[in-house]
Amino acid sequence: MASKYLTIANDLELRIKKMKAEGDSRLPSEGDLCSMYSCSRQTIRLALEVLGRKGLIVKRRGSGSYIADTVPVPGNKVFFITSDEDEYIYPSLLSLLKNELALNRLELICKSTSGSISREKEILSEVIGKHPAAVIIDPISNMIPNPNIPLMEKIMATGITLIFFERSYPLKGKDPVIVGGDHEEGISTLIHHLAERGRKNIAGLFRMDDSSGLSCYRECMETCAYLSLPFDENGFLLYSGKDRKQFSRGGDEFFRKFIDECLTGKDSVICQNDLVAYHLIRALRKKGISVPGDVSVVSLGNSYYTTRGDISITTASNDEKELCNALINAVLTNKKGKPLRWTLNVRKSS
Repeated sequence: MASKYLTIANDLELRIKKMKAEGDSRLPSEGDLCSMYSCSRQTIRLALEVLGRKGLIVKRRGSGSYIADTVPVPGNKVFFITSDEDEYIYPSLLSLLKNELALNRLELICKSTSGSISREKEILSEVIGKHPAAVIIDPISNMIPNPNIPLMEKIMATGITLIFFERSYPLKGKDPVIVGGDHEEGISTLIHHLAERGRKNIAGLFRMDDSSGLSCYRECMETCAYLSLPFDENGFLLYSGKDRKQFSRGGDEFFRKFIDECLTGKDSVICQNDLVAYHLIRALRKKGISVPGDVSVVSLGNSYYTTRGDISITTASNDEKELCNALINAVLTNKKGKPLRWTLNVRKSS
């Protein structure tokens, strides 16, 4: 009687023919195959080895097994799809990532969606055709439905490594690889810093259509409660990606609304990123409000916006070298690494 793994291999060979006819290229995961055949993972691995020796499947490290003649050989390009509207907010990170990828004979190509879902679709369609080694996506907004998710799932199904930067779109039945994020620790670091400076009445600017923005808002509530600081929901303005488009024009109306409606009685503001903090400080100074004399302004990130104006911005950030290494590791292994540390960068704004 044939060993069980040979029986499974024969059955999978028949399944592969059916999958090819239906246009499928990725085999079920080892865990799913164990459930299908009621056997151990070692038995499944032996069966897959048989198929591999026959040249019927290829294994991609960290991604799974694919039908051999349906999966193109991955190229040497890594696409970074950003949601930035004009220039990417972290050019030094991209420069570092480009150099490190080159050491692994990989080429970094950056594409901007400018916050447009239709532009994101165009880029994703282009990416699939070029079959790169990996795709890194900075989501436009991950709290509202996105019609491009099937394209992202198709990218994964063809064996391309898909990595999300800081937060992910919801993929059906997938456990996405996310690098960065964990904004809660960054927010907690900033609130502790403000409290140590005697700032007790905190306001905030966070995105409501972005999971990281909502996490920041929730952490503000929880950390204020932990430190016995007052929390006033009226001091927080939750904005959307459409509001963010005003920032490129200075965002005067947006920030005037925040200052007039949310800042009364507040002595500090936490912003979701440096771009928001930069424009807020400009708006405050136009209104004759001193930073940090009247109001401290802090943010998450550590981009060139922190030193672009007359008042440098205090931030909490991940180390760029660590973030770069985490992205490289994800590209090469299709796995996320350890949580990244947060560092406080104290400057004039607080």
